[in-house]
Amino acid sequence: MKKLTLLLLLIMTGVSFSQRPAGSPREALYQALDIYSLGRYDEAHEKFKYLSELYSLEGHHTIFKYMAAKSLYKAGDFNRARDGFERFIRDYPSSGYIGVANLYLGHIAYQESRFLDGGIFYLKAIDYNYKSKTGRVAASNLAGMLASELSVDDLSYIIDNYPRSEYAGEIVYSLGKRHYENQRYKRAVKLFGKYLENYTPGNHTAEVKKLHSLARDKAFKKIVVGVLAPITGSYSDYGSAMIDGIKLAFANMPKLDGKEIELVVKDTQGSPVIATQAIKALALEEPAVVMGPLRSESAVGAAIVANFNDIPLITPTASEHGIAELGENVFQMSPPAEIIATALAEYAVTELEIKEFGIIAPGDFAGRQVARAFRQKVYQLGGEVLSNTFYEPGETDFSHQIRPLREQLLMKTEEQMALELIDSTEYYNEENEKWLDQEDWRVYLGGLFLPGYPSELSLLIPQIRYHVVSTRYLGLDGWDSSDLRDEIERYIDGSIFATDYHPGIESRAWDDFYIQYYETYGSEPGRVAALSYDAANLIKVALENGAYTAENISAFLNSIEDYQGASCTVNFKTTSHANNAVSIFEIGQESVSRLK
Repeated sequence: MKKLTLLLLLIMTGVSFSQRPAGSPREALYQALDIYSLGRYDEAHEKFKYLSELYSLEGHHTIFKYMAAKSLYKAGDFNRARDGFERFIRDYPSSGYIGVANLYLGHIAYQESRFLDGGIFYLKAIDYNYKSKTGRVAASNLAGMLASELSVDDLSYIIDNYPRSEYAGEIVYSLGKRHYENQRYKRAVKLFGKYLENYTPGNHTAEVKKLHSLARDKAFKKIVVGVLAPITGSYSDYGSAMIDGIKLAFANMPKLDGKEIELVVKDTQGSPVIATQAIKALALEEPAVVMGPLRSESAVGAAIVANFNDIPLITPTASEHGIAELGENVFQMSPPAEIIATALAEYAVTELEIKEFGIIAPGDFAGRQVARAFRQKVYQLGGEVLSNTFYEPGETDFSHQIRPLREQLLMKTEEQMALELIDSTEYYNEENEKWLDQEDWRVYLGGLFLPGYPSELSLLIPQIRYHVVSTRYLGLDGWDSSDLRDEIERYIDGSIFATDYHPGIESRAWDDFYIQYYETYGSEPGRVAALSYDAANLIKVALENGAYTAENISAFLNSIEDYQGASCTVNFKTTSHANNAVSIFEIGQESVSRLK
């Protein structure tokens, strides 16, 4: 019977041995099939392998290759059988045995517990000829796997990568039903809708219509808003501030079309690994949006998981460059320091009309990155950086960083004096009738970029003054420190700094937030609380405008342009989801004023 089946298959594929003499491939095939039918599979494999080499130019050559691999399968040598079938499919893509080769690859993968691979091979066998016996066997085996062996992630992968398969409707139905049974109703709604749109009429149309309606009713009774924050661990104080700001924004929020807002908080413990695990658990709650995590290190893994699950994630405080680029649904409220440095350079060149700069920056990665961004923007706008030096953490003597800049400025001063471009009398002591020692020459620089921390700046700036350098200081949020201003106030009048957040900004929104926060918690809000409050308010506005689903909230956030929060301005519309709204401030003798 087996020989007859194979001969019929040969006839169907256009191979005929009716005119072959004795000793022909036809006779050889009979002999090999006799060996195979007796269960002597190792011997049959050697025979088929030999015949494939002997008759390599014959039109029926592929049956010998196929049967050689099948004999290995029957012998239980799955590794060599798998190699044989895969090589057969690769070398003979137009062979009539491609479907059944994929079927056996599916059998092998299943027996090795590689269920996703097995499902894909069965799918390929089905698609080769859906109505054939091979296709029906593959479909039967795959149907059994849909309910148990194939995970939700496996089914999602198959749908994403084989959307046009003949069997795609069954997989969409199975995944939708799995989500429904696991109470992940929003995902079930999406998949059932996809089934009704693309695969009807089908075997499950009536059931899917019913489940689709039930899932819709259950999916939108409440709107889950997720929060990732370090409730415990070394960053717990910041985590508490984040949660306080978010809860304050959602306080007394009424039901929206009968839907309750539920905040679900997951503890990241300040750990990137735990943050990733937390958002995976949070995804099971089907949140419409997730806020957090606190730190950039934790935001990376969380952003990837959120984007994979089509959940919008907005991080109020993580500021490392590139976080928002991790996915279409990832939004970063705190601009990367490089963006802030670039905005400061642009303001200094275009508004303050400074053309020459110096840079003295921390030598860590962040310091070098912001120095590079500032320098590039200056040159792009036609300015010049005369000196760019760095210092290491803990340094207290900055003469090695200041002197190269002073030497550049001295050389320029001498050139200008020679060309009579400056008044040389400043450097001549008429009373003693001699030139001042060059160590005492005052040199001038348009702007000096100092993107350091307050503890460093309090030591660095007096030393710059000691080296008789007159300039306008430019900095980032390290300058936004009342302690720094109190300590070296006499040196920094007129200094400029750029930041995304400045406490006490003159606005009604800040005043209202400050009063409400203080009355609720009995303390003044800090940066984390304020930014978290603004992030939560953005989500609140989205919900009040009818954006109840993850897809709609993501679209709403994409539309945000120049949103003025209590603590900062937010712009996502033209920024690839990374806020680029930067404010410029000037330090005066008694106050800090906003320039832009």
